[in-house]
Amino acid sequence: MSRIPVSHAQERLWFLQQLTPGSPAYNEPLCLRISGSVDVAALDRALRLLTERHEILRTTFAPDRAGVRQVVHDTGEVAPVEVVDLPGREAADRDAVAAAECARMAEDRFVLTRLPLLRARLIRFDAHDHALLIVTHHLLMDGWSEETLLADLGRLYSGGPAALPPVSGRFADHAAAERGASADAEAERFWLEHLADAPLDSAVPLVAEPCAERDATLRRTAVAIENGAAVAALARRLGTSPFAVLRTVYEAAFQEVTGHADTLIGCPFANRGAAPDDLVGFFINLVPIRTSAAGAGDFRDAARRVSLTVAEALSYATLSFAQIVRALRAHREVTGAAVHQVFAFDVARPLDGFGGLPARRLPMPPPRPRFDLVATVTQIGGSLTLAVDVADGRVDPGFAGALGGAFLSRLDHAAAQTSVTA
Repeated sequence: MSRIPVSHAQERLWFLQQLTPGSPAYNEPLCLRISGSVDVAALDRALRLLTERHEILRTTFAPDRAGVRQVVHDTGEVAPVEVVDLPGREAADRDAVAAAECARMAEDRFVLTRLPLLRARLIRFDAHDHALLIVTHHLLMDGWSEETLLADLGRLYSGGPAALPPVSGRFADHAAAERGASADAEAERFWLEHLADAPLDSAVPLVAEPCAERDATLRRTAVAIENGAAVAALARRLGTSPFAVLRTVYEAAFQEVTGHADTLIGCPFANRGAAPDDLVGFFINLVPIRTSAAGAGDFRDAARRVSLTVAEALSYATLSFAQIVRALRAHREVTGAAVHQVFAFDVARPLDGFGGLPARRLPMPPPRPRFDLVATVTQIGGSLTLAVDVADGRVDPGFAGALGGAFLSRLDHAAAQTSVTA
């Protein structure tokens, strides 16, 4: 057993979890639909091997005078996979049933000071149709790591310990290096200037009497982006990235619906640095980027402006979000969360089945809202989907639908405008 520092991102998340110790908001549900016969004993063995492979799955968190440290245990603790038989469900309803079961499973809180911090359940609809449900805590891993986890589990299920080479790194080393890094004075100056007079109150339209953040529930509105091909085409024509195009469209849509042209929107940044792709952990950093009135003027100019703003901000993402807020508090009053909304673009890595069986992942929102608003565009193959997650009980009930409609309209308009002016 070894005690090591937590990363800056883990420290911030630990603090947020302590504010609402009974909340499952930071549980991470994963739902995998598997076609074919599943060997439960082999799945149990694969989960044990997975825990041996990734030390973050053998990690707990211990408060101390300095705040919190992560404790890496020499051996893991994995409960046997719970098997639930649900025969008789109509084939068309099984995805919804699996997602609902996964959501219920994610409601159970973890005790972060003791193992295990991973639970698994297998739903058996019939002998050849299953759903594998896994819930972990966000302190252990981010979205990239979740995809690595599922890929490794599938290989260990079919091939045993010889199926994978040893992991080429340790998350503990990443956390220690981050803690040992010298203060980046230039980055701190940039963020103090970038956020000097930025509005820190929520620009998301709230109900007349919003509930406390801890009492809100999550409501998701998902819309398919029918002209998803236009995003890549726009990026090529403008010489920028698909993320910059989507961010520009989002800023314009948000401005149209709320009337706010100047607000902070968090941008999740992978923050993996030199970490190897096969390393699982909680690397992600939230970068607060100020909007730039993207709804005004020509879309081509707005997209280039957003692209430059995002690129500059990410170049100074050597400071964690917690460090940025800490520096900001020394120069201006910051009460509550400095960022109330997040926009993300998630390009899902292809899932090559599960242990030789056909499989696909169902999108699962967190069990509770983490911000007033999180808008995520997910790309799976050639298709794009916009999911708008809002804090129900706080956010105006009609806002998510209005924002989704404005986003699609703005994207159509941008595609038409730039094709004419190209």
